[in-house]
Amino acid sequence: MVGRRTRFERVDGEIPRRIRRPMAILAIAGYPLALIVGLVLAPKLDVIPGLGAVLGLAILAVTMFAMYQLYRFRSQMAQAPDDRLDERQRQIRDRAYVDSYRWFVLITLLTLVALSLGPTLLDAPITLTFEVANWFIVGIVLISIALPSAVVAWREPDLED
Repeated sequence: MVGRRTRFERVDGEIPRRIRRPMAILAIAGYPLALIVGLVLAPKLDVIPGLGAVLGLAILAVTMFAMYQLYRFRSQMAQAPDDRLDERQRQIRDRAYVDSYRWFVLITLLTLVALSLGPTLLDAPITLTFEVANWFIVGIVLISIALPSAVVAWREPDLED
């Protein structure tokens, strides 16, 4: 990788798979987790005022860090233009986009099912305001951007020593 190395990287610039995989999970699952904590559990966690919001923001900060590290992985291979990649890397990138699209559709459908069944299962109405809907839209955008990098980071083997 070009630039300064992070403490997660080995000497060759590679982030090991044992670190990339948890980052991939966190980059995708962290935002919904932050929403659940910040919007749903915050009122229940407010033994100390603001604890739920602080916890949600902390999860969001860690998620953004994981997304950034995945984006940097292998010089942004998942977002790189064709002229910067060889044939093998283009195949990996293209396959990651196809699989990302499938995962994105599944995540979106599960979110819509949860929103439609949530009020019935929790026996509590959901008030959907513009501010709440905005958080969901931001989440959809962030997940759609992070998914190709997460798929590549999950699948790519470690470089041989």
